[in-house]
Amino acid sequence: MIQSLKYTSKGFVFTNILEGIYHIQIRNSNLCWEKESFKIELQRDNITGIVFEQSGFAAFYQVEKDISLRNVKTGESILLEKGKEKICLQE
Repeated sequence: MIQSLKYTSKGFVFTNILEGIYHIQIRNSNLCWEKESFKIELQRDNITGIVFEQSGFAAFYQVEKDISLRNVKTGESILLEKGKEKICLQE
């Protein structure tokens, strides 16, 4: 695991990385993302266009049986499946 990440106002920067194929992933987040990971092939040039876009907030739950909830604001139904899980809530 590479831990040489530096975040700047323009994005994130990895330094002293050898050429190769890498998997970039957000881990242990209480947020939800449009895409949580990218597979990239690093060669001589810098790579651009990797964007982690937040899509909502994570809600963690634990239920003993499947239940359905309705969002009163949007009318959308959400199924909570038995067990301990995470769902993503948008605004």
